Amino acid sequence: MDVQSERSASLTTEGQTVINSTPLPLERPFTSIDEAIENFCALEYFFYTHHDRRAVFITAYLAITRELKLKVSQGFFQDNEWVRRYGIAFANLYRVALLAYEQGNLAAVPKAWVIAFDTAKNNRGLVMQDLVLGINAHINHDLPLALNEVGIDPERDKRYQDHTAVNQMLGAATQLMKDRVCAMYAPALSVLDHVLNPADDAFASFSVDKARESAWVDAVALANAANEAEKQAVKAHLDDNSAVLANLVLASVPPYHLLIKLLTSFESITPWWMYITIPEISTGKAAPVGSETLLVNSIDALNATLEQITLRYDSQRSKMAVFPAVYRQLVTQLSEGMKSNPKMFEDPEWIIQLELHTASQYLRALTAWEGDKPDEVPQAWMAAFQAISRNDVTVLQALLLMLNARLNRDMAVALLHAGISDDQEKRQRDFDLLNQFYLAQWQSMEKLISQKYGALFRFVEVVGKVIETLLGGFNFERAYNAAWENGLTLTQSDSDARRLEQIKEIDTRSTALAHRLLLQNIPGGGWVIEGLIHAEHAADTVWSEWMNFTDHFKDLTGRDN
Repeated sequence: MDVQSERSASLTTEGQTVINSTPLPLERPFTSIDEAIENFCALEYFFYTHHDRRAVFITAYLAITRELKLKVSQGFFQDNEWVRRYGIAFANLYRVALLAYEQGNLAAVPKAWVIAFDTAKNNRGLVMQDLVLGINAHINHDLPLALNEVGIDPERDKRYQDHTAVNQMLGAATQLMKDRVCAMYAPALSVLDHVLNPADDAFASFSVDKARESAWVDAVALANAANEAEKQAVKAHLDDNSAVLANLVLASVPPYHLLIKLLTSFESITPWWMYITIPEISTGKAAPVGSETLLVNSIDALNATLEQITLRYDSQRSKMAVFPAVYRQLVTQLSEGMKSNPKMFEDPEWIIQLELHTASQYLRALTAWEGDKPDEVPQAWMAAFQAISRNDVTVLQALLLMLNARLNRDMAVALLHAGISDDQEKRQRDFDLLNQFYLAQWQSMEKLISQKYGALFRFVEVVGKVIETLLGGFNFERAYNAAWENGLTLTQSDSDARRLEQIKEIDTRSTALAHRLLLQNIPGGGWVIEGLIHAEHAADTVWSEWMNFTDHFKDLTGRDN
């Protein structure tokens, strides 16, 4: 977002609330979490497209509200119906504050919200300040009122346990929320996060857990109030206290015009190596998804194909064999896991289709590369194939380059074609389980690579812990989160042409991260890699012994193929 942009258009026209010339019923209370999400999406779209930084809080709130809906659908809480009503009441308090602000009725707007809205609308603070100001107003002011509205009695202990359980949910969603906010509003925070952890510092100085605990205490005070006068006194305290905290958030950055201008300008810089999240917002008018031809139609066929590719490149002593070898082991372990535990996923068939679509992206790229059709090779795969074919990368880099193309580009496209809109919550749960399964296999992948392609891999990996800082921290969990976000964006796109543009943008950003993995722009990076490659070659005493991967697969994994 351009931080020096024009002021936002008003949400109200002749007394009617509108978004993009479409009436938005802010005047009507939300009656479901789905309705709140739908209207928040419209608000986010309006604010974002009008360069109004009130969008920052909405983006974060949407991520949390979606996670709350998911947890309620999973039966995560003791009383899921109570939590659902709690979430709706919470959303309505924001709706009422925003409506009153837009109508110019500032006397009806809580003081903390006036500060948050004014600061964001007029670009007076930093993005993280906009986020924390919104969180402060919503938790320190609104949350006790929401709890009072739905009631914490008669089962107060049970209500408190569910209130506390929401903190666990927030902890799981915080990283995804921060990544989304950084990608959409302040990309440079992704850079700083590796150096100074400003986003973490902002959340540390404003403890959400402590704020929510304080909100519960205030809700108890409201519930215990002997009369209306005592209740109004508690509400006045909430209004004043949250406003004081808002002013402290603003005071965290000295109010020097040039300093603010410098910092906001820096926020807007887009680092070319940032995590691959495209900042697109759904308009609710998704175009139908076209079909994609699978290059393999079963897990067994995929396994056989990966074996052939591995053997072909093993015979050439090419690091192009590293990824298919690892991939085959993962696919084998996944297949065995699903056979031994048929309830491992809610929809095993969807998981298989997702994996086959992901694999088809790789196989299509490799076929075009080997067929000398560079125009048909996605750029992220081209960067990987070219570097590996030149043999100027380490085994670790060869693996990461291909994993980058798989996770940051192919996975989002695969989610699009496997389909996630029919039952989004279930699909996300299965996708998360798949990611957890694959992440748990990293140790066995290390064993395979070190035994098959050279014991020095483990040494290079240790060195890689130092190099990882230069690589910008290739974080697998964040890559999975970004893949889901991008898959959702592609699914919700309003035309095939727009989807192609978005896939190209994902590919461009994935390619930029590939260059980062190659250390091309790091002073001395080439010398470091050249030295490690030389050491790998000097220590390479095992590759020739592993030319037939099939014969040794059982030895490596402890299982039959």
